[in-house]
Amino acid sequence: MRKITVLFTTLLLLLSVSLCSATTLIPFRKTDGISLQATRNQNANITALQTLVTKNDSTTATAAELNYLDITTLGTGAASKAVVLDAGDDYTWPATGVLTYGVLKDPAATTITATGAELNYLDITTLGTGAASKAVVLDAGDDYTWPATGILTYGVLKDPAGTTLGATVAEINRTADVSARKVSLTGTAAITEVLHEGKINVITGTGAAYTYTLPEATGSGAVYRFYMGQVNTSNTIFVTADLTNCSFFGSVNILDLDAAAQGAYAPAATDGTMTLNGTTTGGAIGDYIEFTDIATDQWGVRGQLQVPTGSNPATPFGA
Repeated sequence: MRKITVLFTTLLLLLSVSLCSATTLIPFRKTDGISLQATRNQNANITALQTLVTKNDSTTATAAELNYLDITTLGTGAASKAVVLDAGDDYTWPATGVLTYGVLKDPAATTITATGAELNYLDITTLGTGAASKAVVLDAGDDYTWPATGILTYGVLKDPAGTTLGATVAEINRTADVSARKVSLTGTAAITEVLHEGKINVITGTGAAYTYTLPEATGSGAVYRFYMGQVNTSNTIFVTADLTNCSFFGSVNILDLDAAAQGAYAPAATDGTMTLNGTTTGGAIGDYIEFTDIATDQWGVRGQLQVPTGSNPATPFGA
C-alpha cells in the first residue's frame, strides 16, 4: 500500500509539472488550435507516467483482488474477503464456511495430529450421556450414563481403594444377576459352571428317568444346588463326569415320615452316582441336594431328603 501511495504522489507531481511545461504555457485561444495541442501533450505525459508506474511497481493484484480487502467488519468472515483480525486479535469464521487446514499448532507449537473426523468425537449432544462414535465425557457431577445397548469391554477394573476386580463377567453374573438366579431343569442335562453354578436349580418333570451330569471336579470350589419341584418316581439321577476316578464325599439326611425319625447316609469310597426315586431314597417336593467341587475327582455332597409314608429309607448312593 505504501508503494502505491508513492506512485500516486509521483503521478500528481508529474501532472503538475506537465501543466507548467512550455507546451502548456502557450496562450489559450479558441481559434488557434493550441488547446487541442495542449491536451495532446497532457495525454502524452499521463501515458509516460503510466509506463513509469508499470516499470517501478511490483504490485500485480487486479482491482478485483484488491477488493478482497474491502471488509465490512474487521474480525468477521465474509465470502470473497480476506481474513483480517479485529482489534482484539479475534476472528469469527462464517457459520457455513469450511476451513480446510494442512498443519495446525497450539501456542506451544505442538502439532495437532487429529483428523477432522477424530475431532468430531468431541461433538457431544449431552455431556455425561453416551452416544455412538462420541468420546466419553463426564457431566458436571462426574457422572456418565452408558448407552443402553452399548458393550463395555474392560481390561483391569479397580475400586477407589485401588483393589483390582478379579471376578470375570461370568462370575459376576452368577452372583449378582438376580433375574437368572433360578434355573429350571425339565429333563436330562449336562450341568455347567456358566449356567448352573451358584444358582437355584429346580428340577421338574415326571414319567421318565432324568440324568444330570456334573462337570469334572477340579477343586474350583464351585457349588451346585438342586431342589425337587416335582416327584419323579421314574428316578432323578446325579452322576459325576468321570465315574472311573471321581467319587462323592459327605452325607445326606433322610427324614422317614412314617417314624418321624431321621437318618444319615454316606457314599462308599467309589460311589459317583446318586438316585432319588421319589420313595425310599427321597425325591419329594422341596428335597435339597448340594454338590461342592472340593478337589480333583472329589465332590462334597450334603442334602435333606424325605421318604413318604409307607416307604422305608435306603441309601441314594451307588457306583
